[in-house]
Amino acid sequence: MVVVRGPLTPEVGAVLIQALNAARDRLYAKARVNDPEGDPPLHGQQQADALGIIAEAALKHDLDPGASGDRYQVVLHVPAGTSQRLACDASRVVMAHDADGRTVEISARTRTIPPALRRALQHRDRPVGLTC
Repeated sequence: MVVVRGPLTPEVGAVLIQALNAARDRLYAKARVNDPEGDPPLHGQQQADALGIIAEAALKHDLDPGASGDRYQVVLHVPAGTSQRLACDASRVVMAHDADGRTVEISARTRTIPPALRRALQHRDRPVGLTC
């Protein structure tokens, strides 16, 4: 778990509250349409979910997030072919193990889609009207 606490100026606090409310409303409006009978999470969990949406939106649109595959790291212990299928376009580090489970080899990080090609595709597929 990550706990975020700290004082904000009134102006920044107001912007954060407005963004949290907008993200929470959008997230849980979809949930109400998809499952009108379901109970929504408690307010604190809704706020945490909304903060996650705000962070994702910031990284996708305004901030420099780096390559999209670098934002997350998932460690899986699966056969090599399965890791390729699951990782899709993320970077991978392959670790080979012997019969006793000891690591015998660790590869360099590789990407399925090269970074230059990824940037070209992101530039090509960006929404119309946005300039970066």
